[in-house]
Amino acid sequence: MNDSKSIEIRLFAGIREAMGMESIRIASDDLGDAKSAANLKEAILRLHPELRPLVSASRVAVGNAFVADEDRLESALETGKTFALIPPVSGG
Repeated sequence: MNDSKSIEIRLFAGIREAMGMESIRIASDDLGDAKSAANLKEAILRLHPELRPLVSASRVAVGNAFVADEDRLESALETGKTFALIPPVSGG
């Protein structure tokens, strides 16, 4: 039996438009041993390789703060924090 937890990642701007949905779910086991923000992006790309330009340029947010790609996510996974993938935006 698989004990992997499902992680919901909220999507914004161009990624949301490209996928046509507000969020996606991935299994926490798909993050690998490091469970970093970079691993989260890689897991999304395995499911949606067509989004490579958008995902590669995007930042991961946990709760209300951006995290670096090398930041580990174990604590956020254990406490059920909100995850988001936010692409670069421009405006004036």
